[in-house]
This record gives sequence, C-alpha cells and structure tokens, in this order.
Amino acid sequence: MSNFDIQKKNIRTNVFNRVLRYLYQESLFNSVTNGAVDSDQIKKMRDLFVIDTKYKNQSGKDVQVYQTLRLSKSLLHQMKSLGADPDLDAKLIQLNVLKTKEKYEVSVETRKAGCKPPPSLYFDEKRFLDIAKSTNLWKEDYIDTLLIFNALNDQLIKYKILYPTTKNKKDGGVTKHGKNRYKNNDKNKPVYR
Repeated sequence: MSNFDIQKKNIRTNVFNRVLRYLYQESLFNSVTNGAVDSDQIKKMRDLFVIDTKYKNQSGKDVQVYQTLRLSKSLLHQMKSLGADPDLDAKLIQLNVLKTKEKYEVSVETRKAGCKPPPSLYFDEKRFLDIAKSTNLWKEDYIDTLLIFNALNDQLIKYKILYPTTKNKKDGGVTKHGKNRYKNNDKNKPVYR
C-alpha cells in the first residue's frame, strides 16, 4: 500500500467517517435526548431523515452507507429561516420530495437485486408531524445538523468517486464496455475558481 493510499484512507476516516458517525449518533440522537422525550421517538425522527444501513456489493461484502432523505441545501436554509414550523416544513418537504412509499419499496427491491446502494428515503408526512408536534424535536439546531450531515455525506460520495480504494477498482477500473471509469473523468474533476 503506497503512502498516497494511506493518506486517502486517513482523510476518508478522519474527515468523513468519524464526523458523519458523530453527527448521526450524537447530534441527531444523544444531544436531543432528555427525560421528557422518549429515545424511541428520537430514533423515529432521525430515521425519517437518515438511516445507518448496509448493503451487499457485487463482490458480496457488506458496505456501510447512510441512507438519507434528499433535501437540498436551499430547502434546509429556507426551513431554518422560516423558524422550524413543522406544518410549513412538512409541506415544503412534500413539494420537494416526490418519492412515495410505493416507489421507494420498488426501488429498494430493484437496487438490492442489482447489488447497488439503497435508494434515498421517502417522506412520511404524517409520521413527521406526529413526532415533531408531540416531542418538540424539530428545531433550528436539528435542521442545521441535517444540513451539515447531508453536505458532508454528499462530499464523501464525491470523494469516493475521485479517490476509489484499490479494492473498488475491480478489473483495474475498466467497465464492461472497456472504458476506464476512473481515468480523466471530467465530471469528477474538482473545479478551481
């Protein structure tokens, strides 16, 4: 293993994996835990937006990923600026997330059969409103944490594309069509401005 490979692994571990794990466990669960709110309700609220899950890749190995509800940065900023109102935010999310439970379940099965990561989550408006109103968990800090988590998770995905591990370079990175998926791919290059 080269020095560069070790540095890539350290960056991935220290910059992405540890921070995402901390946000998932501490900021979205432990920091909001108090005697007034049932920890089961906190987990249900977190599971509406982020789920720590695993899937089997093509080589049969378990890969840990965070399955998220795809919320744009602008939507999260808008919800925060409007004051974290559960009713209004539920409508905004519903307008932006078009995936239904039925589409989600079909997508889960097709992606599982193809050894692909699980799809993004669907939005359960009724469950969100029940939990948000009964627990008072939906606050600006919670929205901030979701904003940071989603941004960091997106960067991790981009990092994995730019710097795949040698284990992920199956057949030297050559696809079934004979193209090298990691060689000079313009859409994956960083943009310098």
